[in-house]
Amino acid sequence: MPAHVVAFYRIPAELWDKVLEPVRIYALTRTQSYACIVSQLDKSDLNTASRISRAIHDIAIIRLYRVMELSLGKCSDRYIGNLSRTITSRSNLAALVKEVVLDGTLTCDVWLDPTRTDASHAISSRPTVQKWISDRIQDGVSENILPLLVNLETFKFIRGVGAAPGTVPPMFTMLGALYGRQLKYLCLHDASLSTNKTVFAFFTALHTLDLGYSDISHKEFAMLLDQNAKTLTILKVLWVSAMPSNTLFKVAPTATFPQLRELHLTGKVKMGVEETFIFLANAPALRRLVVDELENNGANLWADILDRAMEAKLLTKLEHLFVGGPSTTQSKWWLAVAKLIDRIEEGCLKSLWIHARQINTTVGQVAEMPDELKAVMLHHEGRHRALRDLVVIWRAIRGFSFETIRLLSLEFPDLERLHLYVVHPSGGGDLDHLISAIAGFTSLRRLHLICPKSARNATYPVPDALHPALKDISLAGPDYPFVPYFVAGLLDKCPHISTVSWIRHEPWSEEHENCLFLRIDREGGEIVRCESLTKQHFCIPNSASRRLHSYDVNPTSRILLDQRPNWAHLMGNPFVPGNVCQRAIIGQPVAAAQ
Repeated sequence: MPAHVVAFYRIPAELWDKVLEPVRIYALTRTQSYACIVSQLDKSDLNTASRISRAIHDIAIIRLYRVMELSLGKCSDRYIGNLSRTITSRSNLAALVKEVVLDGTLTCDVWLDPTRTDASHAISSRPTVQKWISDRIQDGVSENILPLLVNLETFKFIRGVGAAPGTVPPMFTMLGALYGRQLKYLCLHDASLSTNKTVFAFFTALHTLDLGYSDISHKEFAMLLDQNAKTLTILKVLWVSAMPSNTLFKVAPTATFPQLRELHLTGKVKMGVEETFIFLANAPALRRLVVDELENNGANLWADILDRAMEAKLLTKLEHLFVGGPSTTQSKWWLAVAKLIDRIEEGCLKSLWIHARQINTTVGQVAEMPDELKAVMLHHEGRHRALRDLVVIWRAIRGFSFETIRLLSLEFPDLERLHLYVVHPSGGGDLDHLISAIAGFTSLRRLHLICPKSARNATYPVPDALHPALKDISLAGPDYPFVPYFVAGLLDKCPHISTVSWIRHEPWSEEHENCLFLRIDREGGEIVRCESLTKQHFCIPNSASRRLHSYDVNPTSRILLDQRPNWAHLMGNPFVPGNVCQRAIIGQPVAAAQ
């Protein structure tokens, strides 16, 4: 028997369960077979796989050390000490690190006092704990680890707590001096960058620049863009202030951006119409535009920017358009969005997200979708048939009707993800209409629905039979009596569906509820397993049954967590990209779900 086949038999059974197509690997070469296995394992399983044989070890170790992350649960005093000793004593492992992720964000409750574990004390502890974690990350990495990562290409730093104006992490200065001319991806969040011209001068080959929740001098920002104009492909600016009180592109970059394909401008970022237009004109390859979380003034300014761009016939080749405004009543903004969608060339658009958040508003402050915006989605005669991803959260009084969903299926039959705010079903006839409408999307894989609550006591039919894979799953609580019938019909009519969720809430408030969130696994087109992800993604643990875990941030500071500290790849973030639609997250600002 070949050696690599013998090695396969040494792989633990629990790892085989995570390899999607174990039979197919026997037709590959030995190296390809091992690569096929390790490519589908998370970090904890990679650690196990690396001990199976020398050949598998050599492949697994590359993936194991490619990304070095320090986040909540991975930045304890003990962990950083062990990591530092490993990196300093094993230069070959240090050379494998291509990406560093330093995240001080708290994603669970924390306490400083073991005798006070009430919710209010957890909230009051957060600023202190965030600063401890952030400082420990920076000290541990900059002192011993960062100088040894000679092949570093990606650096992501999310401080998790606001920095004082004019301050910059010392680690950032070291990063620029060591790797500024080789770094391709730079992400800096929660770090004041307003007086750091000498540091920015180091970065000259960036492909992705991601700045968030920070401030920066508009002159340094322009210089940073000019220095990286030839290589920059993605620019993200999230809630960034251009100092001192200037618009972001006040000093317009002098260069063109031939490779820039993605532009993300989110939140209260002060913009000027003419200078933003000049920037867009200098980015002819732009294919993804994200303009989200706008406030009232920002929405009106962006309406003028889009009008100016359309006059010059810019943005006509967009493939991905994500737009979000503060409310449904910003008619000037939404009409400009409708015009832009109408101007995009036939066959280009692949993703369209429209999000009117309506957070903390009352009944009188919501408006139905403008006819112009409806028209470009429902009556475009197949111009955007390439669309694969449609998210429309328009939280008006009732939501989209099921007939509207049917019309959408005629316009975009090949959608793979659909996320809509819809009316509440009033009975079995409504559910049949909805299931029939959704079945028109013949390639649909991910479905996420949000609807308002209903005061009516409707009666819903019981399905004749549930698929055996649903036998042990509690599909819905008393607030969702329609779910069993809906899910049964959906699985019968939609052969490719893999994720479905349904949440109810009022259109002018944000609430947590038990809800439907189901994952469907298939093999050869047949359903083999269904799993409810409701508790994992949406439910808050009962405080009475909460188990707390001790965690040493540094030699003198100990905190308590309601998550177990470990290095598993999902640690600390219950909302995993690709598992749940971002806009399905209820109960928190969208910015916190990025």
